[in-house]
Amino acid sequence: MPYTPTNWEPFPSERTLITAARLNNMESGIVSANQTATQSRQGQMTSADKIKLDSLAQAEVDGTTLII
Repeated sequence: MPYTPTNWEPFPSERTLITAARLNNMESGIVSANQTATQSRQGQMTSADKIKLDSLAQAEVDGTTLII
């Protein structure tokens, strides 16, 4: 499942409350990125892993696009 980042709003915002579901989504994205990076370092990255990594490589924070 591809990672979908949350477009967080400045505090306080009822539209982007910190919830267990959002924190678990973040954790899943971190785990997936770490697994992909680990496989890449071991020379085992597949094209499916590359697609996953590319989907995680770009996140938007406060209107600024960060390339990881």
